[in-house]
Amino acid sequence: MTFNEIDTLLEKFYEGLTSGEEEKQLREFFLSGKYPDYMEADAEYFLGVFTMSENTCQDDDFEKKFFERISEKRIVKIHPVRPRFVFAFGIAASILILIGLFLTFRYEKIRKQELQTNATLEMTYHKAENALLLVSYGLNTGLEPLSRLTVLNKGIDDMQRIFIFNKYQSLISNPDGISSPSTNNP
Repeated sequence: MTFNEIDTLLEKFYEGLTSGEEEKQLREFFLSGKYPDYMEADAEYFLGVFTMSENTCQDDDFEKKFFERISEKRIVKIHPVRPRFVFAFGIAASILILIGLFLTFRYEKIRKQELQTNATLEMTYHKAENALLLVSYGLNTGLEPLSRLTVLNKGIDDMQRIFIFNKYQSLISNPDGISSPSTNNP
């Protein structure tokens, strides 16, 4: 067989158009070992396939044992409840995750609002404090001229004490209530 015929057979083989006789010819050609270098890859392939096909099982009852083993009836326990629980637990876990995310984001939103409210309250407190300090300062400066009136009030208090002293002194010096002759003459 020439190399051109072998090339034609290889093309037919790779296209899946060879017959059993043509495949035997390819096998014999590659087993002979007389092939060119460019067919080295094809030779390795065919030699590997042919050596694998030669490896046959030595046990004559292999097919019988194989088919018996396949035809054995096996009892398979089906747990129809287990997938339901897995499905239900999956749904429950998903719901818990969603609730956790909702509460986390809600807490963050409430916390942010509280911080803003606290900042607003603190700012309002400082403004009120400044306004009250301004009013207090204004009152203090407005009351300074009235401090002179305290001196006047002190003088009036002293005068009242003197008047009371004078009244009791006249009673002590004149217990009968008769006025002295020096006081009657004008």
